[in-house]
Amino acid sequence: MFDIGSITGRLFQGKPKASDVIQGEVPNCHLAGAATAVAATCGDRLARLFHPVDTRSYSVSLYCHNQTFGRFVRKTIVVSKEFYVRPSGELLFGAAPLLSANPARAALWWPLLEKAVALLNKGYGHFATGGTAHHALSLLLGLPPCHRKIRAAEADRLWRETVAHIGARRPVVLSTFPATSARLYRYTQVIPDHCYAVVGLWERKRGQRMIRLRNPWGEVTPVRYADEGHGVFTMPWDEAVSLFSIWSSVSDPR
Repeated sequence: MFDIGSITGRLFQGKPKASDVIQGEVPNCHLAGAATAVAATCGDRLARLFHPVDTRSYSVSLYCHNQTFGRFVRKTIVVSKEFYVRPSGELLFGAAPLLSANPARAALWWPLLEKAVALLNKGYGHFATGGTAHHALSLLLGLPPCHRKIRAAEADRLWRETVAHIGARRPVVLSTFPATSARLYRYTQVIPDHCYAVVGLWERKRGQRMIRLRNPWGEVTPVRYADEGHGVFTMPWDEAVSLFSIWSSVSDPR
């Protein structure tokens, strides 16, 4: 059961943060993962997508690829602060942390963004067809999408590319294998057919490469690695290569 309610809170609490994103009851991890990665990598660009219209609504800018002109065109969607809510008052779809416990400290940009993408595509039912993280990143940044299959033989090259993209403030999302590969993830708490945002990476003194990821659910992390809070965990790059199938980002058009 659900109702429609007007929510309160601020658009941003300081700068956009990866932890602001909580995926709700729709299968849109591609968008939630992309929003998380953008917030972690280039939050200032994310903040520029939103503008207040009045006390009850915001305009949200998205970038749609125009096939005729071969470029991205900005579309503005006006979104009200009315959302589907549970009887408890919690959001049914994209959630804002602290919304129920402390509305004054809630960041509303993620549920507003999710609603804008739903309106662009004629409703939340659009998310039932799934999507890809690289196209979601393009929708937010207006840059050409790019993606790679993750192969162990190309792990070194892909590591260098990931370092270059994060250094250039271009977000990266990793996707796991489809549900038919569920056996690969048995007892790991890694979710098949799911998107994880890259929120950090570094190389240790002995050359071990580490990557920090975030599950946009805001919870459920691999049992082998410490839960760092808000769905964040760190694992060796070599293991990530074996568990993830698709690398997604955007290209610099220059």
